[in-house]
Amino acid sequence: MLALAFGLGSAAWPEYVKPHPYAVVLLFAIGLLMLLVPAVQRFVPIFKDAPKPFQADVAINGIVRARSGGPQGRWQYGDIFVQASAHLKSPQSIKVEYVAELIRHGIPTRARTIDDVSAWRIAERKDHSVGRKGDYRDVLPVPACLSWKEKVDGWLHFQVDSGDEEITNSQLRLTVRSSDGAVVTERPLTGSFPSPLVIQRKLT
Repeated sequence: MLALAFGLGSAAWPEYVKPHPYAVVLLFAIGLLMLLVPAVQRFVPIFKDAPKPFQADVAINGIVRARSGGPQGRWQYGDIFVQASAHLKSPQSIKVEYVAELIRHGIPTRARTIDDVSAWRIAERKDHSVGRKGDYRDVLPVPACLSWKEKVDGWLHFQVDSGDEEITNSQLRLTVRSSDGAVVTERPLTGSFPSPLVIQRKLT
């Protein structure tokens, strides 16, 4: 009656539009896909983000040299102690290996890595003047497991068969290797002996 009073017929009222079956199926598929994508990204490696390349800031902060004995004599080997720091930039964590080479006349000589840093201690050379013994401090190795959350410092011990003169005239190349790449830094060994520090094996 109200419609007739205003002169409106039944055709003027909008009819309910029934959605097309295909549209319903499409909307359902989109919603299901939005739910499945996070789960697939988590469990299927191909959908995960590409791993970030290995990047780190590495520095040689100091060098202490010494001699140690071997089958051929008391001073057979040249020991090179490297004070180094490393700050991982990417990825979030990674395990690395520290490798040292002596470069002389363009020829690299691989140094042996000696895993005994914790068995040594250091002291200031100026404190070892006549009549003074100096205070020794324990040293710790540079960690092999790096995290982007912190910068790490420590020592590395390398050993070569070269004489003092050959070592002094060489360039020290320190390579930090990982499964995703490597970072290289170098420093000349000229003037590295004598150093401001002295190093001594701990008494057992």
